[in-house]
Amino acid sequence: IYPYQKILTQETHGSIIKTVEVLFREIKQHPFEYKSLYTRKIKMFFNAYDIPSNLSFDLFRDNSIILKVAFVDFQIISPLAILGLFLVRGKYRRAGLLYLFWAILSFSVIAFHIQGRYRLAAVPFFILFAAYSIYWLFDTLITQKNVVQWTLASLFLFFVALYTKTDDQIIQTYFGSRIRDIDYGNMAAAYEFSYIRENKKLASAPRGELLQNAIYYYQKAVDTPSIVKPYSAAQIGYWASLGRIYFNQEQFDRAQQIFH
Repeated sequence: IYPYQKILTQETHGSIIKTVEVLFREIKQHPFEYKSLYTRKIKMFFNAYDIPSNLSFDLFRDNSIILKVAFVDFQIISPLAILGLFLVRGKYRRAGLLYLFWAILSFSVIAFHIQGRYRLAAVPFFILFAAYSIYWLFDTLITQKNVVQWTLASLFLFFVALYTKTDDQIIQTYFGSRIRDIDYGNMAAAYEFSYIRENKKLASAPRGELLQNAIYYYQKAVDTPSIVKPYSAAQIGYWASLGRIYFNQEQFDRAQQIFH
């Protein structure tokens, strides 16, 4: 796929018009492949999983008390927002601009890169629609108006929530694990470099906890399933870093087990 991608990129010459022409030509020549691709991308966009790039939200949440107790995440916002898209329609005269912003931001992510950091720009608009859904559901329940509509909306919300919940199959297929090996490796490297920097300061005592954290996350990196089999170059680097730390700490038995 990558050589073909390079050929298409060279063909467009950086022109937006030419890129659109090539895109529609490829869709016409490979309709089923593109249908499968964008069906998958739409599901990934609305999915609760925050798709990582070089940083992992799930890893940050494991290390932050505030993020751990923040129970309202995209898994709750997404289905409520989809319901809100239907509930808001026709209620407010100038809501069209809200729909327009939501549609453009969502399309720009689905069309190109499905990643949490790009989806973040659309999240405030998801929250607005979700907020109206919460208001409508509670107001209708309390006043007991439109009981049939409330029941249908609740059923719709239930099935949408099943569609948008975290898809373990997507995670295993495209990322290997909810927190990837590279996420653990990046965290380990950050602790290791912090340890080295701190130890270079004459007035600073060695920070043993930094090194222990580096060891912990390097070990997590090598233990986490990778989508590259049997080992990626990154995983080999994690093993080497782990062995180097043990060697520098004169734990030669452990270092030998890794480098053997």
